[in-house]
Amino acid sequence: MGQPAPTVGPTVAAAEDAGTPRPLPAFRDLPGEAFEEWIAVRLDRLGFHVARTPRSRDGGIDLIATRPDTLGIETRLLLQCKNRGEPAGVSVVRELRGVIPDRSAGTTPVLACPGGFTADAKTFAAAHGVRLWGRAELSELDRQASLTT
Repeated sequence: MGQPAPTVGPTVAAAEDAGTPRPLPAFRDLPGEAFEEWIAVRLDRLGFHVARTPRSRDGGIDLIATRPDTLGIETRLLLQCKNRGEPAGVSVVRELRGVIPDRSAGTTPVLACPGGFTADAKTFAAAHGVRLWGRAELSELDRQASLTT
């Protein structure tokens, strides 16, 4: 997977308006990296340390988000961001699961796709511990992040 790239920190989060929740952007108008940044900023606001992986040889992982709880136990999200208008299929979920050979405690693979997911993708994800963030989950992420500012 290689070394994570520089983190998305408070300066990026502060660059966005810290007001009330806004309607979700038209994700189809965002380039892939801007979609990743949109997610990274919100996770940062929720207290995650977010690192971008290099563009190549990232094993399908775009963002690594970590956050310790009050006992120091770390939650680690390995995110793949697919900015698509159409539902992501089971092959995308399988690819993500395949780059995470052993799921250590506290590590969760997440596939974010505003276009949603096919029924087969949902079934496979549920059976293999992959979290799916479609439009509703991205909206909730945005809502939760707006409460912290």
